[in-house]
Formats: sequence, structure tokens, C-alpha cells
Amino acid sequence: MSFVINKKQILKNKEISGVILINGYHLPSRNHNFIIEDEIITNINITNKKLAHKFVFRAANKKYNKLLNYLTELFINDDDGDSSMSEVLNQIEKFREEVKRKYRKYLKQKELEEMATKLKFLQNEAKTKKLELYYQIKEEKSNYHSR
Repeated sequence: MSFVINKKQILKNKEISGVILINGYHLPSRNHNFIIEDEIITNINITNKKLAHKFVFRAANKKYNKLLNYLTELFINDDDGDSSMSEVLNQIEKFREEVKRKYRKYLKQKELEEMATKLKFLQNEAKTKKLELYYQIKEEKSNYHSR
């Protein structure tokens, strides 16, 4: 696959005070620049949705799998049940917001639904476990006071 670095390309996007705003997926890098044909490129935006889908799917899937592993650890770890279930709910909501902001327009509907289904299941499990812990603590307090 070949590419061309075009420094004088005219884009049909908004221009504000000499800065061109490009709607597209910003390609992340670890050191915040890319070297292409001995030129340092600091900003790559992918405007083609089909091309961006591969990058976005990889990034979203990596974060999703990392989240699932973390949530599984929280479910298994029963040391502090109420706060761990609150953490599960917070992390799920945080991931959903990130998907809405960054990835939604590049991912396919089927992929979004698959992620949402699994997260909804984990969310419901966390809510029921949190309620069970609440009623268990309430019952223990009432038993303690009745003695």
C-alpha cells in the first residue's frame, strides 16, 4: 500500500483562525509522532470510515477486554463487596461514555450491540450483588440490635 504526504492539500472542513479542523479518527501513538519518509508527522487523522474501523476496533476491543478482566477480578474478590460492586458499575459507565465519545461512529452496530449485551449482563449482576449485600448488612444490624 503506497501513500503520499501532501502538505498543500485543500480540505472541505472548517477553518478557524488558520487551523483546519479535520473530522476523523485521530491515530494515537506512544511518542506522539510518526516518521514517514524521513518526515516527522505529529498528527494523523483517518477520515475514511472503513480504514478507521480497523484501528478503532482494535483499540476499543483492547480496552474492552482489559475492562472485562478487571471486572472479573472485582467479582471474584469478595473482600469489600459493596465498594467493589460500585467500582464495577462506575467502570462500565465510564467505558460506555468513552465508546460514545470516541468510537461509536467508526464501529459497526453488531459490534456495539455485542459489547453492550455483555456489559449489561455484568451491570445487572453487580446491581443484584450490591442489593444482596445491602440487605445482608441490614439484616445483620437488625439481628445485632435485637440481642
